[in-house]
Amino acid sequence: MSYLREGKIDVLHSFGHFGPDDFRRELAVDALAFLEEKDIHAQVWVNHYGGENRHNMGIMWETQQGDNPQSKAYHCDLTKRYGIKYLWSSNLTDCIGQNGRMDFYNLRTLVYEFLLDLRYRPLRNRNHTNQLMNVVSLDDGTKMFDFVRYPLSYTGHGTGYQWAGDLPAQLSDEVLDKLIANKGYIIYYVHLGANDGPPEYFSKPTKAALKNIADRYHEGVLWVAPTTRILRYHTAHKYLRWRHEIKENGTVSIAIDSTSNSVDGKYLPTPDQLKGITFKLKASKTCTVYLDGKMLAVDIRRNDAPARTTATLTGEWAERR
Repeated sequence: MSYLREGKIDVLHSFGHFGPDDFRRELAVDALAFLEEKDIHAQVWVNHYGGENRHNMGIMWETQQGDNPQSKAYHCDLTKRYGIKYLWSSNLTDCIGQNGRMDFYNLRTLVYEFLLDLRYRPLRNRNHTNQLMNVVSLDDGTKMFDFVRYPLSYTGHGTGYQWAGDLPAQLSDEVLDKLIANKGYIIYYVHLGANDGPPEYFSKPTKAALKNIADRYHEGVLWVAPTTRILRYHTAHKYLRWRHEIKENGTVSIAIDSTSNSVDGKYLPTPDQLKGITFKLKASKTCTVYLDGKMLAVDIRRNDAPARTTATLTGEWAERR
């Protein structure tokens, strides 16, 4: 329970693994009531593998009935009210770096995945744009952010189920270098519980790959965060409305007006929702950032190469002096 409250486990991986006729709406009512009673709140829903899980949501497969009001597996209205707004409906890709640079590898991969979908899979709601997420309208009219995960098993990156032993190949030095160069996102999924077992659990290559990821994170060249944190940051970055003016003393004053999108509507974000948002300035500039007339705490850093100043929101209000 503590991991759930702390956000270390931050994804609702459906309501469980059910047979085709086993799920009932009452189960969703009970499950969500339990989570709310325990003060556990999730914003991300991930479908469970298998067409027998009829309570999955999405418009890609006919078996995804969780958003169909005519189905006994319908629960989307309850789940949305609980707080779910990010959905993984089954979109997978082998592109390295969503919303990043479209290099030759990613362009070739997109074309290949499109041809595979054209041959084997329905094209409804397929993400062939290399965007991290798109707004999708579900069968009951509910709108959610439908995000894509990496890797796509049938294009050669692994065994098909993404076990711990696949991690060294899927997040190799080459993949991480390409991700950093492309300046994009990856929502990586893997079943770490499917491992080598005691006493080591993870193989030496898997441990080395995890250490490599940690080293790059601590070097400041790779951001590693829970799924919700990445999706919330991307939402704020993509839909933020702001304006600026330069004061007589040269200070740049930035005013954040709102965030507006078709899932949430128009609203004023909280400081925590803005955490990590960074403004790039000329090297000689400094800045202040305001939200609803109140000053936000900003981490100002000056870089020599290239010569510029960055102002990163810390997710807190500025201290009153």
